[in-house]
Amino acid sequence: MQQNNIFDKVIQVMEKVCNAMAAILLAITVGSSAIQVFCRTVLGSPLSWTEELARFGGVWMVMWAMGPVFKARGHIGIDFLYNKFPDRFRKYVDIFDDLVTIAVMAAFTWFACILMKNGARTASPALRIPMSWIYTGVVLGGACSVLFAVHALLYHRREHGGEEST
Repeated sequence: MQQNNIFDKVIQVMEKVCNAMAAILLAITVGSSAIQVFCRTVLGSPLSWTEELARFGGVWMVMWAMGPVFKARGHIGIDFLYNKFPDRFRKYVDIFDDLVTIAVMAAFTWFACILMKNGARTASPALRIPMSWIYTGVVLGGACSVLFAVHALLYHRREHGGEEST
C-alpha cells in the first residue's frame, strides 16, 4: 500500500509538470503564430522559422497534455453502450480499457523511440534542429501516458474493491 502512495505522489508531480509544460508550449505556439502573422501582414516579410516552431510546439503540447487528460478521463469516448451496463460489469470494461490503453501507448512509445533514433540524421527545414529533438516530445508524452494509464488501472482496482484505497 505504501508503494501506491508513492506512485500516487509521483503521478501528482508528473501531472503538474505535464500541465506546466503544456501551458508553456501553448504560449510558445501562440506567440510564434502571432509573430508570423505580424511579420506577414504588417511587415510583408514572413519568417520561415515561426511556422515550424508553432507546429513543433503544438506537437509537444499535445504530447505533454495527453497523460493528464487520460488521468482525468477527458479523452473523447462513446459511452452510450457503457452506460447501459450494470455497475458490476463496468469495472471489467474499465480494466479492459486501461489494459488496451497501456498496450497501445507502450507500442506508440516504442515506435516513437525508433522514429527518434532515425530522426537524428535529419534536420528540420527551417530551424535546422535534429528531428530527434522533436520526436523526443512524442516519446516523453507516450511514456507519461503509459504511467498515467497504469495509475488509472491501479485506481480502478482500488475503486472497485480489488485493493484497499488509502
